[in-house]
Amino acid sequence: MTQTVGIVGLGIMGGPMAANLLGAGHTVIGYDSQPAALERLGAVGGKAADSVAALTTAADVVITMLPDSPHVEEVVLGPGGVLENAEPGLLLIDMSTIRPDSSVKVAQEAAARGVRVLDAPVSGGEAGAKEGSLSIMVGGEAEDVEAARPYLDVVGGTVVHVGPASAGQTVKAANQLIVAGNIQLLAEALVFLEAHGVDTESATAVLGGGLAGSAVLNRKAAGMRAREFAPGFRIDLHHKDLGIVTAAAREAAGEPDEREPDRPADLLAGVDQRRGHAGVGARNAARRRVHRRREDQAQAEAHHEQAGEHLEGVAGIDADAGEHDHRDGAQQHARRDQRARAEAREQAGLADRAGGHDQSDHRQEGHARDERREAEGLLHVVGEEQEDPEDPGADDGRDSRRRPRAQSPCWRANTTTRIRFSVLTSTAITR
Repeated sequence: MTQTVGIVGLGIMGGPMAANLLGAGHTVIGYDSQPAALERLGAVGGKAADSVAALTTAADVVITMLPDSPHVEEVVLGPGGVLENAEPGLLLIDMSTIRPDSSVKVAQEAAARGVRVLDAPVSGGEAGAKEGSLSIMVGGEAEDVEAARPYLDVVGGTVVHVGPASAGQTVKAANQLIVAGNIQLLAEALVFLEAHGVDTESATAVLGGGLAGSAVLNRKAAGMRAREFAPGFRIDLHHKDLGIVTAAAREAAGEPDEREPDRPADLLAGVDQRRGHAGVGARNAARRRVHRRREDQAQAEAHHEQAGEHLEGVAGIDADAGEHDHRDGAQQHARRDQRARAEAREQAGLADRAGGHDQSDHRQEGHARDERREAEGLLHVVGEEQEDPEDPGADDGRDSRRRPRAQSPCWRANTTTRIRFSVLTSTAITR
């Protein structure tokens, strides 16, 4: 059964999707801020609407394919938008890539008006849109997904219901994270291969047959090798998609998203959203970059402050530990002195007793005198060791024969190492 499908957004993705729906026999009404896009739709048999309101009242199904969350909210929730002009039971399929929380907001407000909503972002790029082979990740009610299949199956080769409202956008965020990583790594790999004089065509052929193989390699490698970079997806939108990933990750972690919110321009007044002609996309991207730089600077200052506080704390702890070790060392040395004195006295007593037992034996007497002198000398040495004129702590009344740990070069080096390690560890954990 053919239906009238209204499509808002006829750019790189929306235009080919409209053409495929026309080819499947559906009636397609389109709206876009750019007259050229409407002319292309007319050239393949579609009809142009002069407003979102006019498109909504004429359509059985409305598909939105727009750049960002503010644009979807403006077109769907704003004055003259889809919900304001929709009849209960209308099926709204948002195929844009937007923030999951924005999808939830749209779904809740649509449900209150009796409008069925699916979030159905796509992956596959312009080539997938033209071929009708897009991968579509759908969030929403199961019965609404089944109602949308006659349209989704025309524009997509893989259509999967992944969960409730906003689940499609969450899966798309993960998709963009993987795609962005693959594109960057493929570019780096090609430069690496070229630097070593390897034939990149044969290299990418064999890489594609192993674990390094991917749709990104299959679709992008040839163009990268030839340095052909025909537009297929705006870098600002890719940047926006990765911002969605970080925002969703913060939400999952319970952290507030403190980025400056994007504000939609007057999309209905003809702002060019696809070529960056001083439009809202460029302004939003600039605001995001400035805000991120401010965030990064604030975080760096906070890390430095925390590291300084940690350094002072560690230094204070080590100083206390050094003083404590010094007192313990002094006490231990005093005990060793006492034992040495006791042993010396005992040896002196033995020598005296040996001399009294045999006064006639001059050799024994001489031996006893030698032992006594040796013992007395030991006592004298022990006494001298308690005063070290080179020890700076000798005048303060403490036992300072052993250099305190705080004055030891080895101890100072170890302390410095511990402080540095602690600061680095603290900074790494904070980040």
